[in-house]
Amino acid sequence: SCGERLELGTDRAIDASVIQKDGLYRLWFKDERKGSRLFVLQSPDLKSWVRQPDPVIDTNAEGPKVFQFGGHYWLIADVWKGLMVLRSDDLKTWTPQPNRLLEQPGTQATDTDKGQHPDVVVNNGRALIYYFVHQYKAPEAATDPKYGQRTVIQVAELKIGPDGWLTVDRNAPVDARLTPPK
Repeated sequence: SCGERLELGTDRAIDASVIQKDGLYRLWFKDERKGSRLFVLQSPDLKSWVRQPDPVIDTNAEGPKVFQFGGHYWLIADVWKGLMVLRSDDLKTWTPQPNRLLEQPGTQATDTDKGQHPDVVVNNGRALIYYFVHQYKAPEAATDPKYGQRTVIQVAELKIGPDGWLTVDRNAPVDARLTPPK
């Protein structure tokens, strides 16, 4: 049931992402008390949870989003220099993608910095990544110190490249209309 407080083993947990597979729920989150590492809890019933003792990866990150797409599970998280990508077939063992996504600025006027704090919606075989971009590099920020605090939400389509890893062309036009599931 909703509204219950989970015992996470920390008082500084944020950014939860949940998936159900094989009768188990898994919840990933950032533990700010443990070097901003990402941890996972497991539960068979959404009531009793067991925290895994080790972080998913020994990298500080935030905003983990876990989803299934193209025959794999993916975890994308903000590492403050683009988005880290991990791939898994079982939600237990994760392999890091060699390169980060959205590390390089886009070409649109409001997309001229790294992409941050993502969310992903998989809809009828397509994966859309929503991310934000601060406006520190906008010309207006040179004369207005608060202008750089503006945030613009962007959307792009994730694809699986020939090497089996996620790619994104943040400059490509994208039809972000979602369709009802089949």
